Amino acid sequence: MSAALTVRVDEAMLARLDAAATERGTTRDVLVRAALQDHLASTGPTEFADRQLALIDEGLAAADRGEFASTEDVEAVFSKHRA
Repeated sequence: MSAALTVRVDEAMLARLDAAATERGTTRDVLVRAALQDHLASTGPTEFADRQLALIDEGLAAADRGEFASTEDVEAVFSKHRA
């Protein structure tokens, strides 16, 4: 049994995916499925979870030490990514 999965990508990535599919004589679905299989096979779910938990622990430890971004730093990031 299979299930549908929706993934949003920017136009440049979509163009690259379409070009790769055309070059290989296959479809987007086949390429995306293969990429997901390769990624999951190489990282494994527990490795991914372990990395995420380690990053969370690092963030919590920094917060415990009082290491927070300044208001100016936060505003700079938001300004950079505003549309």
